[in-house]
Amino acid sequence: LKRSYDAAVTTGYNADFTGTYTSANSEIISSDYQARARARTICKDTPQGKAALRTNVNNVIGHKPFELDMRFGDWKMVKNPKTGEMQRKFIQNVELNEAFEAEWDIFGQPEYYTVKGDMSRMECDRIIEASAFRDGYVLLRHHDEFPFNDYRYAVELLEADRLQSQFYGNADGTRNPIRFSIEFDPKWNRAVKYWLLAMHPGDSFGQSQMAGYNMSGNPLNGVDQQNFRIGIDAKDIILFNNLRDRAEQDVGFTELDATVQSLWRIFQYEKALTYAAIASCMKVFWWKKMFPTGLTLDPDQFDSMVKNLAANKTPMSGGGSNDNPAARQEGLQPRRSVEMPGSTLDLPYGLELMQTDPKFPIEAAHPFRQDNQRDIAVGTGVRYQDISGDFQNLGFAAALMCSTPAQDNYKIRQRNYIDHVRRPTFRRWAHATIMSGLFDKKYPDLTVSIRLLESYVQAALFKGKRWAYVNPLVQAQTQIIQLEAGV
Repeated sequence: LKRSYDAAVTTGYNADFTGTYTSANSEIISSDYQARARARTICKDTPQGKAALRTNVNNVIGHKPFELDMRFGDWKMVKNPKTGEMQRKFIQNVELNEAFEAEWDIFGQPEYYTVKGDMSRMECDRIIEASAFRDGYVLLRHHDEFPFNDYRYAVELLEADRLQSQFYGNADGTRNPIRFSIEFDPKWNRAVKYWLLAMHPGDSFGQSQMAGYNMSGNPLNGVDQQNFRIGIDAKDIILFNNLRDRAEQDVGFTELDATVQSLWRIFQYEKALTYAAIASCMKVFWWKKMFPTGLTLDPDQFDSMVKNLAANKTPMSGGGSNDNPAARQEGLQPRRSVEMPGSTLDLPYGLELMQTDPKFPIEAAHPFRQDNQRDIAVGTGVRYQDISGDFQNLGFAAALMCSTPAQDNYKIRQRNYIDHVRRPTFRRWAHATIMSGLFDKKYPDLTVSIRLLESYVQAALFKGKRWAYVNPLVQAQTQIIQLEAGV
């Protein structure tokens, strides 16, 4: 009797099937840098990687991301005009809602939204989602009391590299553990501080400086080494992670984790196909030279060789008094010949033409690329058609069927973005804007109270991107029928 699940049995056929025994954080710390670097290379250097990233961002963020639909108001008892009975009804504060929507839209313009004043909210949203998808996580820093706009607030984007994955230990003078450069409360395991590198470790001009930090406080090239890391209160940082897979995982991991190898295989294979095509056009060849002896020559062959030598030239030499048959026979002088297409050529004895044959085109190339692109689509949640650009033989019904799983995945990512980026950013903006007095100045007849801040935040609805009809007539009719039926 064997007491085990088949999934746990090791045989000679699955001896290379390794298990995952350590925590998510342990797995990430040993793979974070390499996987992130490879994912970035894939997304910038391969068409399929770029397509996967762009398609995800286009569908999660879109061109008008998470438009604000403000619905602040009060529940009141009003008389039903038909029945005359009093009933409870929600009455929106239209003026306040329109003011919030207008100012939030203005704040999203490039000159207001970021501390650098060069990036709109739409572009920031695309970078944030792309970074989480490709790198695993990205940082957004709040800046209150910002002096360069009337809202007194702006945001700053920071790449994942600012959090050094290998920075572990305990914070000075406390029992607070530090993992991935994040300081946690020891009881609640809640982030209390982020220890950010003072500069991006990948900056070419900063690489040598960072290698010389010793935390001694002595300036190095005018840079204070005490600022090697900067501790930022957790309330001023949004760590936006790619959707996490395990319960105790601190940071996200690239969405391309299961597809990086497939993407690279396609890249390698396409290079090989290109080289094979070039080689098939070049008709590369070489000479194979044999060294005959008297025992291997019949009388006619020996007579031909002697006559060639006596004539002081060979058929390949092109003639001329400067030819040296002995040197040519020893391979000390190059052989050159230019022949007309379609002509024939008699080679000297001992030379045999050897030619490469790359067998191009390769019959298996197309199925190989298709299979790898399907693997990429399954691993990233992006449709195969978006990865490959292959929309052949795709009818309306098939297009709808293959769009549904991808759109479900995009909706999940949209909800994750709203919960972790959009609503927290709106809360900080609303607080700073109310405290700045901007509403009082621009809307003197409107009462906006800081005491109702959380009510304003909960009344803010953010509408995610939805998708165009594949078959407009049929799908529109379907929705009309659903509306008429009260569905």
